[in-house]
Amino acid sequence: MALLLAGVSSAQASGKDDQDFAGLLRLLPGTYQNFTQANSDKNSGVEPAHGKELLTVLELEAPVLAEHVFYVVEAAAEDSHRIFSERLWVLEQAKGGVFIQSVYAFAQPERWRAGLSSPELFQALVPTDVHRLSGCEVLWRRNSVAYTGANNGATCTLSAGADEPNYHLLQQLWLSGEQFSISEVRTDELGKPIGPAYVDPIFRFVRRAATQ
Repeated sequence: MALLLAGVSSAQASGKDDQDFAGLLRLLPGTYQNFTQANSDKNSGVEPAHGKELLTVLELEAPVLAEHVFYVVEAAAEDSHRIFSERLWVLEQAKGGVFIQSVYAFAQPERWRAGLSSPELFQALVPTDVHRLSGCEVLWRRNSVAYTGANNGATCTLSAGADEPNYHLLQQLWLSGEQFSISEVRTDELGKPIGPAYVDPIFRFVRRAATQ
């Protein structure tokens, strides 16, 4: 009887994990903006203020990489040519209610920027077009109110450019309904924060209506 109950409990947990993963895959795609936050900063005289940004998460068909692939672009809202970040996220389900987000950078980012309006462009993607940012994986979980994700800042080491020292990136993410909040803190090798010293390091995005 104990073995039977344990099997039932395990099956129920596995079923919930499947549902939670499917929910994350459905919830992620969309275009998000942080205009309310940016306007509040400006009106309050906060320095440095958060700029107005658009965050786009586009689901792709890219079986050369994985089953669940997303093109993620962060850009200035008033100038779409000002790209702050563009990555591929690959999501997969692990055990114990954990969902792993692997992050990939492009070898030639400008080649793929038309992909937001023409996703079929990514059908030409081959493995050599991207490289995995090892150590920057985000572990997602679902709690009672949101999906939460975080990476290990100690192992996520990125390059700022040929003439710039490497830095560590600590990411935390919260996704719930129409809200998508992202905190990114850059530190040097000694753990000292670098970059804009925001009073609130969290960019508070809200899903944009399809007609906007």
